[in-house]
Amino acid sequence: MVDAVDAASSNEQSAGAKAYLVGSGIASLSAAAFLIREGGFAGADIVILEEQDREGGSLDAAGSPETGYTMRGGRMFEVHFDCTYDLLSSIPSLDDPAKSVTEDTFAFHEDFAWNDHARLIDAAGKVIDAHSMTFSERDRLELVKCVATPEELLDGKRIRDCFHEEFFTTNFWAMWCTTFAFEPWHSAIEFRRYLNRFVHLFKTFDTMSGIYRTRFNQFDSIVRPLLKWLTDQGVTLQLGTRVTDLRLAGGDDLTVEAITYERDGTAQEVTVGPDDLVMVTNGSMTANSTLGSTTTAPVLDTTTPSGSWQLWETLAAKRPGLGDPSVFDSSVADSKWESFTVTTKDPIFFTLMEEFSGSEAGKGGLITFKDSNWLLTIVLNHQPHFREQPADTFVWWGYALFPDKEGDFVGKPMSQCTGREILDEVLQHLRFDKSEQILDGSIVIPAMMPYITSQFLVRKAGDRPQVVPDGSTNLAFIGQYAEVPDDVVFTVEYSVRTAWTAVATLLGLDRQPPPVYKGQHDPKVLVDAEDRGPAPIDAYRRVRAGSGRGVVEEPRQDAGQSLGVRVRLLQPKKLRSHARERRGIGGLTFVGGGRALERDEELVRAALEGELVLQAFEAPARRSDAEEPEGCPSDAHHVGDHASGEEEGDETEQPRGFGERDLHEEQGAEQPSELGRRAARVEPRAA
Repeated sequence: MVDAVDAASSNEQSAGAKAYLVGSGIASLSAAAFLIREGGFAGADIVILEEQDREGGSLDAAGSPETGYTMRGGRMFEVHFDCTYDLLSSIPSLDDPAKSVTEDTFAFHEDFAWNDHARLIDAAGKVIDAHSMTFSERDRLELVKCVATPEELLDGKRIRDCFHEEFFTTNFWAMWCTTFAFEPWHSAIEFRRYLNRFVHLFKTFDTMSGIYRTRFNQFDSIVRPLLKWLTDQGVTLQLGTRVTDLRLAGGDDLTVEAITYERDGTAQEVTVGPDDLVMVTNGSMTANSTLGSTTTAPVLDTTTPSGSWQLWETLAAKRPGLGDPSVFDSSVADSKWESFTVTTKDPIFFTLMEEFSGSEAGKGGLITFKDSNWLLTIVLNHQPHFREQPADTFVWWGYALFPDKEGDFVGKPMSQCTGREILDEVLQHLRFDKSEQILDGSIVIPAMMPYITSQFLVRKAGDRPQVVPDGSTNLAFIGQYAEVPDDVVFTVEYSVRTAWTAVATLLGLDRQPPPVYKGQHDPKVLVDAEDRGPAPIDAYRRVRAGSGRGVVEEPRQDAGQSLGVRVRLLQPKKLRSHARERRGIGGLTFVGGGRALERDEELVRAALEGELVLQAFEAPARRSDAEEPEGCPSDAHHVGDHASGEEEGDETEQPRGFGERDLHEEQGAEQPSELGRRAARVEPRAA
């Protein structure tokens, strides 16, 4: 068998640089595409080295109607996955080569957008009104405080360190944790990033209508067309190749001189030329995964992690600045969960679920049994979900975040259950009277994944290496365990962004990845989000809206306060209504110590010290400087709907009280002035 690594290295007829990509997941496949599209590489100069006997990494899917289909997980998308859609706009769809994969994904969303009518189910098997987040004021305030806290102050903190226990019983948490696979012991840093990154999804979070899915599973819809395009370009994918080490040059620079790998039981080494590039997928969230069957439970594999983890450990031990893999691969109890895929030729389950949920299969989104011990979630995807799936076959999927807890009905942990027993647990939660028929007609394949949420484990700055570490001349890290500021792991977008960043940085390209979408800086997004939950504090002060004058309501101590901050949030329906019907709302800004605050650190410090207030602004009517209230800087940054076409000097009567609720009124305290009603307040912790 010809070794592609040796062939690429010894090809003296090619004067171009070579690229060696370790791993064949979406990060490596994306990097190969960007090298060709952005970097001008010839496909023949790119070699992908994969330890497994299949490609695609964690975006896997396989099986047949006879043996049962299986997929360990599924990825959700949303409209602002800019790197992913940019990449896939270059890749023809397998079903219609005249369309790109991006165009096909958008078209599929238009036809089969989710509109979940049964997002949460209670212990009695009844649909919960999930439109209500069931937030208390304390929940809202702790969320605001979390998203306003600078990331470096959350180093080493878990989500549960930032919230009281009741928060984890809310509808919001039940939906959030099962949509994104968060657990209370996961990193507060990652939770904060998710809140900021997906604030625009708050408005439709219960219906999940802002979530996009691919036409088929992600292997069929993304990996297969991307692989075809790459192989058509001449890219080599070499399976069964385990990279064990990178030989680094001496000196301060980080330069790879050679790649050591094992293939067919033989250790080999290839020299890396001075212009060659090496990109490593460090770590794997689906490493050591095991499958069960309808009659057997999957066995948890806690033996030595796969090659991607071992390679990272080897490199990190050589020099500082390459991350700490032990943070992510040493706590299986905190990072594992279990999924299952069900295959059947009997349509009865789909028929009953459509009647129960009120949604056509493929349009209903996730369904979570909120009170189940395992915290079970299931989804009926659009059929067919596999590209070659016959019309008489149906496939659906589910997972549970707490596989080691005893089931509510089967009487043992999910991790010890066969596929049939897992399905039995689901059916008893649903109270279907056709359970035996469904059980007898189903193939159920469970999958145990010890590292599936390892990227969410509590961490600190530096635990993940930079995509291109300081001093690197030819080495980059890509995938879920490389650091990209602001963006969120456990998404296809994150892997694609690391790939684009690696290519653009190592090659010094002018065209860089688009910036991470930050909905918390968009006033329309914030107003919409306020209908469902608190919008991030730091966004309020960044957006300019008019040039009005204002007044400050002084903070005061309230006895018995247990929180560090109290914030009265905007009620967006009133705010929007006022903006439409009356001109002249200027907006809000954060003020501390008589000046507008510009930095997160200042904002949090002022809140904790009781010096932070939200300042409400009058209409930008004609006023003299003498009338400007003391302590209200005219150059402050505001937020608020500001009517266009405003005439200077318009003395339109100002709307009253656009705050959501007055906290003093709730507590029976003295009522603030009319102008004070327009000021959202932050109050300090009682001494």
